[in-house]
Amino acid sequence: MEYRFRHKDGNLRWISSRLTSNWDAAAGGWHVMAADTDITERKQAELALQERDRQLSTLISNLPGVVYRCRNDSFWSLEFASQSIVNLTGYTAEDFTRDRRVTYAELIHPDDWPSIQQAVETAVEQQSAFQITYRICTAAGVQKWVWEQGRGVFAETGEFLAVEGLILEVTQQKQMALELQQLNQALEQRIAERTAALIKSETHLRLAQRIAGVGSWEFDLRSQQITWTREIFRIFGRSTQL
Repeated sequence: MEYRFRHKDGNLRWISSRLTSNWDAAAGGWHVMAADTDITERKQAELALQERDRQLSTLISNLPGVVYRCRNDSFWSLEFASQSIVNLTGYTAEDFTRDRRVTYAELIHPDDWPSIQQAVETAVEQQSAFQITYRICTAAGVQKWVWEQGRGVFAETGEFLAVEGLILEVTQQKQMALELQQLNQALEQRIAERTAALIKSETHLRLAQRIAGVGSWEFDLRSQQITWTREIFRIFGRSTQL
């Protein structure tokens, strides 16, 4: 058993006791022997480790995305995933790590696989970080866009062991970017149509002026410049090169 003991110096010390008992038939009673060990340093190390684990768990739970560690295999088998993965995929962390109901690779859109594999393989070869954006399909069949940053984990021998990283949902940002792209394309189309219509209108105006023998001119008050149409030049017998 383990218990705390108030030392002579006033500090609490952790003690581990191992008790053994033997029946003494001659004496008609039990003999109890105890072996006590001071385990204060070990206990302090354990408590410090527990506190670090608690801090890490709190930090991970407060992150907006999914913190993960996955194996070096073709299925991206998850060894660890923060609980927020259920909000992203509809599957719990245990579905991936303990029960093996599903692998993360199964959720990735097949059209995005080639670029993902290329990015990860390049990063692993260079032992650098990678950033990728791709689509996944949730348990409910909903398509989502995610952004992922990760890095390979290597043994001292250089052996590639796993990938650790962070996954964030960026569906809303992707939709906004797509809508902005569509808006820009529509605007460019409108500008092209208006420009074509203006050119056509000016062509018709010049043709009408030439047929009717009517010219026109414009005077810019700010620049004090006069602009003549071709028909005005013809009427006054002047060259357009002047």
